[in-house]
Amino acid sequence: MKKVLIIILVILITGSSYFFLKNNNVDKLNLSESEISSLNSAPVFYESESQKTAVNNVIEQYSADIGKNKTGYADYYLYVSIAQQYMLLGEGENAMKYFYLAIKDDPERSLPYSKAAGLLARAGLLDLAEQNYEKVVEVEPQSTNNYLELLDFLIKYRSNNTSKIQSYYTKARLETVDDVKILRSYAQWLASEKEYVRAIDILKFVLMQQPEEKEEISAEIQKLTKLVS
Repeated sequence: MKKVLIIILVILITGSSYFFLKNNNVDKLNLSESEISSLNSAPVFYESESQKTAVNNVIEQYSADIGKNKTGYADYYLYVSIAQQYMLLGEGENAMKYFYLAIKDDPERSLPYSKAAGLLARAGLLDLAEQNYEKVVEVEPQSTNNYLELLDFLIKYRSNNTSKIQSYYTKARLETVDDVKILRSYAQWLASEKEYVRAIDILKFVLMQQPEEKEEISAEIQKLTKLVS
């Protein structure tokens, strides 16, 4: 019984790393043909033949180094680097496969989830992108930038879900101990929701932490004060 519980726990911990992979097989993403087509219609950054050749050479070199510790880099870094090279070529499907190999290799790092989320968002696969952005803050909750990425996504694509946005701002404030970047973002969002009094209160709190920014923050407060009816 104890052994079964341990196995179940391992599956729960690692399972999220593979939810895009069929049978944990990197050759087959757990996505529909239309979703894969959307991934592969991502912007191409390198279009000339010489640029493509250079990128493919890098991919070939990194691929050959996997499992050998030849360059001194862990396989995780090689997987992420290969994925980013595929993104330059607009090959989103291949990029996604290598991001998830990176996650499989080191599930405690948020970068592959973040990169995958950005790729999915650009491809219009918003539900999948949201799952990945949420995983980003789950894996590394103390990162201010991770929360800002998630919140920027929610504000852009899920603006009607104000309760969820508010919930993540609350979590972000707790996890980052009221990082000023989070507070400034929060104030801006509150103002966009016409919560001017709350936005002003947040900016006053920011001013206490950043007195050197008094001129700029005071101007923002004054602007919002005029909107309070």
